[in-house]
Amino acid sequence: MVYLNADGTVVEKRTLFRLSLIPDILWGVIDFVYLFFQTMVNPHVEHTSLRPKKRGGGATGRGGGGGPGGMGGMGGMQEL
Repeated sequence: MVYLNADGTVVEKRTLFRLSLIPDILWGVIDFVYLFFQTMVNPHVEHTSLRPKKRGGGATGRGGGGGPGGMGGMGGMQEL
């Protein structure tokens, strides 16, 4: 996966020794414990993270659009 650094450079993978790793691990443990006890009480509960939502711009990790033509040239399938 491709990531953007704070200075805007594109890198292939993030470094292991980054400061944001500590809160990521902490929130992962908190979410795991919370979900564990929620499923003990109600097994059909949907997972909702306790992690605060990050706001701001930047990449969302979702892919881009398909461009003109809808399904990328699959329009010919209708003629079959």
